[in-house]
Amino acid sequence: MDRKNGKILRLALGVLLGLLLLLAAAVCVWRIWARAPEVTAQTRPLVVAVSKPAAHREPEGAATPARTRKDGVYTLLLAGRDNGNGNTDTMMVARLDTEARALDVVSIPRDTMLNTGWQIRKLNAAYAMGALNGENGAESLCRHVARLTGFEPDNYAIVDLNAFVRVIDALGGVDFDVPVAMDYEDHGQDLTIHLQPGPQHLNGYQAMGLCRFRSGYADADIGRIEMQHRFLLACAEQFITLGNIPHVAEVVDILSHSLETDLSGGNIAWFLRQLLRCRSEDIRFYTAPSRPTDAGGISYTVLELDPWLEMLNTSLNPYREAIAAEALDMVFSRGGALGWTAARRF
Repeated sequence: MDRKNGKILRLALGVLLGLLLLLAAAVCVWRIWARAPEVTAQTRPLVVAVSKPAAHREPEGAATPARTRKDGVYTLLLAGRDNGNGNTDTMMVARLDTEARALDVVSIPRDTMLNTGWQIRKLNAAYAMGALNGENGAESLCRHVARLTGFEPDNYAIVDLNAFVRVIDALGGVDFDVPVAMDYEDHGQDLTIHLQPGPQHLNGYQAMGLCRFRSGYADADIGRIEMQHRFLLACAEQFITLGNIPHVAEVVDILSHSLETDLSGGNIAWFLRQLLRCRSEDIRFYTAPSRPTDAGGISYTVLELDPWLEMLNTSLNPYREAIAAEALDMVFSRGGALGWTAARRF
């Protein structure tokens, strides 16, 4: 090898070494920056007596049964806001088990009846009603979800439609097999959906339309929930197969600046990294068991108590102690009849 070629080789090796060092430094910075959210012990009870009338229940400051947190388990409330009246028409509670490398996600129907005195007692109004009453809308939604689950989610993330579209576009779109023709227009919400059935590559706006479409399903909102589950699972499978999330820095930037959340950018990056550690078969989606009902001329969904408790304890409960009906504050269905629990409210 002559001197000139040797010099070129040393220069190339130096550049390569420099790039490797920069890459290693970037990975180290990423791992330091991406961190799990802090989980604080919740003092509210899992189980409270319901046999006593409200006036005779223990005061808020009374001692409550201790709870033991499962190691490596995090819960998150995910909700999507529409562009119309501020309601949250998509609500999911997720439990991430970092030790089992598993993610369970349960959708709660938007029309779920709440045990409140509102004129329209639907879960999807909890955000807007909180804001109307001078509260933080997301915290109001968390509190009402907690009445249904028996525990408060550790964190929340409220996404609007524009952020959803931008994230899917940043990811490069998603391959998805659209099962049926979807045609719907709502100029009041600036919504146009025109999708033909069959395998295709969806951009952000098309994916948003797919996840919002419900007029063509016999069971309307439940059909939409199932389609959302199929789409999100397709996203997860696509990126787990790749072993990475394309343009992840851009995705984290969009989410950290567009979400209404109590998570930091580092927390969001950590959750994305944990998602990649899961196998696609260990990412599971469920819909809260429910049945339709009518009250005062308004259509509602009422949770089926016994299968709901089973789902809570199997797929969502972050504590070692089981959640009992007495921990909930909800209207429910059991054996075809309606009832309500009377737990101390969150």
